Amino acid sequence: MDTSFEIYYLIIFIAISAIAVLAVQVWSRRPGKGVLAFVVLSFALIEWATMSVLELYSTDLSAKYFFAQLSYIGIVLVPGAWLWYTLEYTDRQRWLNRRTLMLLAIHPILVLIIVATNPLHHLHWTSVTLDTSHSHPVAIFEHGILFWVHTAYAYLMMLISTILFVRTFLKLRGIYRRQIALLLVSQFAPWIGNFLYVTGLSPFPDFLDLTPIAFSITGIAAGWSLLQYRLMDVMPIARDMVFDGIDEIVFVLNTNLQIVDMNRPGLEMLRRTSNEVIGRTATDVFVDQSDILKEYEGVKRADAEIQVTLGGKPLWFRLKITPLNAQNGDMIGRVVMLQNITQLKEINRALEDARDEAIRARAEAEEHSRLKSEFLSTMSHELRTPLNAIEGFTSIMLSGMGVELSPKAEDMVKRVSANSKRLLHLINDFLDLSRIESGRLELIKEPISPGQLARKWQSEVSVLAEEKGLDFIVTIDPELPETVIEDDDALSKITVNLLSNAFKFTHKGHVSLDMQRDDDKWKIIVSDTGIGVPVHAREYIFDEFRQVDGSSKRLYGGTGLGLSLVQKLSRAMGGNVVLKSELGEGS
Repeated sequence: MDTSFEIYYLIIFIAISAIAVLAVQVWSRRPGKGVLAFVVLSFALIEWATMSVLELYSTDLSAKYFFAQLSYIGIVLVPGAWLWYTLEYTDRQRWLNRRTLMLLAIHPILVLIIVATNPLHHLHWTSVTLDTSHSHPVAIFEHGILFWVHTAYAYLMMLISTILFVRTFLKLRGIYRRQIALLLVSQFAPWIGNFLYVTGLSPFPDFLDLTPIAFSITGIAAGWSLLQYRLMDVMPIARDMVFDGIDEIVFVLNTNLQIVDMNRPGLEMLRRTSNEVIGRTATDVFVDQSDILKEYEGVKRADAEIQVTLGGKPLWFRLKITPLNAQNGDMIGRVVMLQNITQLKEINRALEDARDEAIRARAEAEEHSRLKSEFLSTMSHELRTPLNAIEGFTSIMLSGMGVELSPKAEDMVKRVSANSKRLLHLINDFLDLSRIESGRLELIKEPISPGQLARKWQSEVSVLAEEKGLDFIVTIDPELPETVIEDDDALSKITVNLLSNAFKFTHKGHVSLDMQRDDDKWKIIVSDTGIGVPVHAREYIFDEFRQVDGSSKRLYGGTGLGLSLVQKLSRAMGGNVVLKSELGEGS
């Protein structure tokens, strides 16, 4: 095989590998301006170069023709992708609207159609022949008029990109200019490579297209720049975009207090043009601020808050003065920055007022809470005393002591007793909730026996089981210690509430009470075979005064305080309550 083939293959392989590695590295740093454009450019270059190698390596004319056609997928994408990258890099994204992209897509689509249908019209390649005079068969493509139209289009895209880079280069300085210079130099590679190929002046045989290699040099330079200089993170921005793009007012004074530059926000605030401001002294421009100018006339560096009046409106600004020094260290002027903080001042003032109002509201709320607690405590005491008396007298009457009741009278006394107990229970629940919410609940934790607790609770609710004909199953885990440290009263309120609920909503089957050990904790499980709790009600079943629906209250009574008290007492004791239920099967 001819040495030129080997060298060409090697260069293509190196170029493809470098482009692929750079594309992966750049893509890993997304999002960023130009990243997607560079990846598309890399894909196009790799596809173009790969198809070119396959076309050259093939020995059959039809295969060469096929791969030459496929190479145009990358060929038509490269100019547009490079222009896309250029527009983003030079901060001209506003040009990349839908209309522009549609226009850019027209030429590639038409070229692909023309290349695919070339055997019908021969306008892109007038003829394709197989040259076997070399060590490897070579396809000779005679270019038609539409090939030159495409070439002119590609040159135009490259020319536009070059012009945009040159214009940006002339505006910038420092590292940004070096970045542009690198890309500008690399852009000449495709121009030179394509020119040598089209004109036949290439040092390689004229059938070896140097254009994909030349474009790969440009792509490698672009990718290397992205990684070395992080162009996607620090985009080159011209002086006017930095100076005029910020919201703060910035102006530059020389040593004679003349304004040598002022940004757009400053001119807008003064309602003047740059010609009316540049070259005039600060005292001439800021006529109404003579006191402030006098105060900071000789100040080289400052950071303060000042209040000025503009258009009859008081405004607050943060003033920053920074010296402007020449390379020899001499001060040649000052940069003055004014940040409008009027809104911030108003917000701070509103926050201070809101804080004061919140303090007052909190004090009022605490006072209301104290009065509420006192009221509930007093009222509960006043209500509990007569209720206890009623309960006592009804108990005596029902016991047969002192008076003998007729069956009808006995039934009425039983109703009085039941309602007084219910009302007393409700008052106690109210009082407990009030204590919890006000933080005045006192838990008295003492050693108590789980077995004794279970027997006590069983005796309290056994009458409910008998009334409804339900089985009441009590199970105590043998792993439980003989005693636990808990508040007997709070724990009893929790468990009896849950058991009462279970009996209330269970019509057949059983109610069970399980006391189990759970590592270093212990838990009480109350379960039943009752009606269950609907899914939608589980979100609010522990809220105060909430029941499943109105029909539940009519059928079963209750105030909706029981489960709320259970949850709050559980949390106050350092525990929690969890509900598991299946509708129609139990809870």
